[in-house]
Amino acid sequence: MREVYFAAYERCAAGWTTLREAACLAPGEVPAPPGTGWVGAGNGFAAHGETLAARLGGALAQVIADLRPGAYDIARLAAPRFACGEGVDAAFDCLAGEHTARTLRCLADNGRIILFGSASGQPARFDFNALYSRGLSAHGLWLSKLSANHALIRQALASMMPYIREGKLRPVVGAKFPISAAEEALRLLLERKNFGKVILTA
Repeated sequence: MREVYFAAYERCAAGWTTLREAACLAPGEVPAPPGTGWVGAGNGFAAHGETLAARLGGALAQVIADLRPGAYDIARLAAPRFACGEGVDAAFDCLAGEHTARTLRCLADNGRIILFGSASGQPARFDFNALYSRGLSAHGLWLSKLSANHALIRQALASMMPYIREGKLRPVVGAKFPISAAEEALRLLLERKNFGKVILTA
């Protein structure tokens, strides 16, 4: 992660006031918000804590790295870039169906979509005109197939282990069930209602 999303919002009686418009910046370029008493939120602080602390200095009263924006918030941050014809270089799609075409519209020219599932239950729908005219490409990723490549898996695990040991990379646990409720856990998966990992405990 070489950039962080940065914005400053202040709560007021009418809701939230934007003091710094959302931007995508290098950690060393993040400007300090006015005044003090700010709460720093988001996993940018987990990845670039020292740099951001040096930039923001005494403006921060607290940092909550685990407080992260949801997909809707990220989409709002990216909206101005999309409106200017910009987009992202790569996007992952685990939903397929009509969502694939929507994801393609979020890509910059010569961008790539990586498909790794079809949680919608529908085959991916491609806008082939967009692929041709904007030089987009699609890449399939099947983790079960990759797991047979032991050398590649070892390399991937070795690159991730420092982040795991430091607590910067953690799986999202959506639900925990005792082993006696395995049927309920399986039903949650079959109905596609889970968010994150579903864990059975003894």
